Amino acid sequence: MEERFANGLDDRNYATKIINAAMAITKGYFPPEGSGVTFPAKIMEIEPIIQQANNISLERLFLDFRVKWGITDVITSVQRRELFSRYWFGLQDYGGKKLFV
Repeated sequence: MEERFANGLDDRNYATKIINAAMAITKGYFPPEGSGVTFPAKIMEIEPIIQQANNISLERLFLDFRVKWGITDVITSVQRRELFSRYWFGLQDYGGKKLFV
């Protein structure tokens, strides 16, 4: 159901966040223990929930990738976030000279 709603949105970035958030919630990754988040959520609380659940979903996706490729000891989640925070698409691609500034 959440995918049908999200797929109807013009803002594809926001639609992806909704789908990721729904996946994190249905798989039990969100809410984390002790967060105080309860369901059903009130409409006024939904935006932070979508953002937090989307972030957890993305972190889980990256963790699954690192486990699959056996690189969990090579780069941590914190190191990956730092690496990604310095990357700008098109300016720092592997073929370019400005990889990391």
